[in-house]
Amino acid sequence: MTAPTSAAALIRLASRTFADDEPVYTAMSGQIPGVQGPVFGRIDEWPCDCLRRPANRQPSMWKCVFPVDPVWNLRAREIAFCMLGTVNHCMWNAPTAECQNQLPPAQRGQAPLLGACQPSRCRNSVLTLSHERVWRMEEADLVEFLKKKLSKPLRDQALTRLAAVRSATQHIDRLKEST
Repeated sequence: MTAPTSAAALIRLASRTFADDEPVYTAMSGQIPGVQGPVFGRIDEWPCDCLRRPANRQPSMWKCVFPVDPVWNLRAREIAFCMLGTVNHCMWNAPTAECQNQLPPAQRGQAPLLGACQPSRCRNSVLTLSHERVWRMEEADLVEFLKKKLSKPLRDQALTRLAAVRSATQHIDRLKEST
């Protein structure tokens, strides 16, 4: 099966992916409280009046303008929701965020818990080559730590973490092979 390529097919894809009246920006992406922002159904441009504007940017130029191809609208949406971190990036999709399982149900879905992120388990996590150094250092630290005499529970915990870290470093190795 091939992906749709026509502009009409892409517009249909966008409308099934995000509701037309769904806001583009949220508090997590920097929206100023109380200021109305653009909705996803608008595929030509998104005014950014609801976001803090840099002093060197003219108000009339503070907007996202899309080419005719609506796939740019989808890409901009992904970027607006991406949380950048030192060990991974989070694409922040609340229903599939593993970090939310640690919260009481009433508090879920409001923001990612970047400190509780487990990239080896969460579908929202994105590892890049820029994260390699952090993961390699943690792997080396854990290998060194496991050389010490440890209680069984502490050793088991360190081995579990090492397996998760090695999952991340193996992913990074595959990225390096594909570039």
